[in-house]
Amino acid sequence: MNSNINVYSLGDFQSDRQIASLVKFSNEHWQYGGWEAAAFRETDGFAYKLKLSCVLADVKDKVLGVFIASQQKERYLESAMDDYLYIHKILIDPLYRGHKIDGRSLFGTMWDFSLDQSEDYRLDSQLLTVDDDNIKAIEIYENYGFCHMGDRSDGKILMGRGFFS
Repeated sequence: MNSNINVYSLGDFQSDRQIASLVKFSNEHWQYGGWEAAAFRETDGFAYKLKLSCVLADVKDKVLGVFIASQQKERYLESAMDDYLYIHKILIDPLYRGHKIDGRSLFGTMWDFSLDQSEDYRLDSQLLTVDDDNIKAIEIYENYGFCHMGDRSDGKILMGRGFFS
């Protein structure tokens, strides 16, 4: 593994300093504003978020990327019969896009971590939303097997994987 970048479960990245780093990262990089510290804790009502989510950070706990996911049923997809993995946020600091850990992209590293964790909860399907003008992200998600499942009125596309297999 790259000695400068570590992957942590969100549950293992909970010190006050680490949470402050997450809040700072979200405020600096999220298009529609950041999250408060409480949003990075399990108490916000999203099941298994601390186990299913991961953080990329350097050796000084500076956040370089996040993959925030939780277990859901029907909340975002009313027709879902089973629980699924809902991906709330995926973001890598633009300065670190293209970096790799053991030959794997940072996105792929976070994706593998979350999917490995989701197997423990039998979350075989995944769902996310993406801005309809974010062509690069849509292409990445399609390369990971996601397909277009619908358009939302807020300019986002609903994409899913594993619902019809």
